[in-house]
Amino acid sequence: MSKVAIQGNASGTATFTVAAPVGTGVDRTLTLPDEAGTVITSATSEYTVATNPDYVSVVFPSGSNAIPSDIDATSDFATYLTNNLTVSGFEVAQSGGDIFSLHYSHQAISGITSGVYEFNVFFSMDRNSNSSRIQIAIFLEEDSTKVAYNYDETTLQGYGGCAFSVIRDYTSSVPSSIKIGFESDKSNYLVPKGSGYTVKRIA
Repeated sequence: MSKVAIQGNASGTATFTVAAPVGTGVDRTLTLPDEAGTVITSATSEYTVATNPDYVSVVFPSGSNAIPSDIDATSDFATYLTNNLTVSGFEVAQSGGDIFSLHYSHQAISGITSGVYEFNVFFSMDRNSNSSRIQIAIFLEEDSTKVAYNYDETTLQGYGGCAFSVIRDYTSSVPSSIKIGFESDKSNYLVPKGSGYTVKRIA
């Protein structure tokens, strides 16, 4: 039979108390793992639950009748919340996009360090009042390689939207360049406060 020993510390002077909680009248068993280690609590410095994780949260545009190439500065955002992560640069043009070869805004994310991150990206367009189709696309790019994307295309006027959510593991290495891209044909208009993304470290 295994033995359980509780050993005091010879250099300590205080009393360490193991106390039972206010129970429900049901017997409880705490089974110790078959391994050595140190018990940690919420007061332990090694406790890694993120109470205020690294993040950047963006919603745009703040006005109406914008196209992706109009989004070329953080002042164009309706919402821009950051904690250690930032939008550090914009690549915009009215031609030459990667997917539809039309208007685009590619936005660089800085501040990402070793860890696991969640990316949530969404894009909405409104071309309901004109006889023109919608073509829109979004993507996540790491070192010039697209690792996630989505798109929407309609044959007639209307509303369009696309989104994706993906988790990326950067514990082994962090890409030197991380970009989120928004592209559309030049006839489309961004829905006010209808596009954006959240990047958040989760581990």
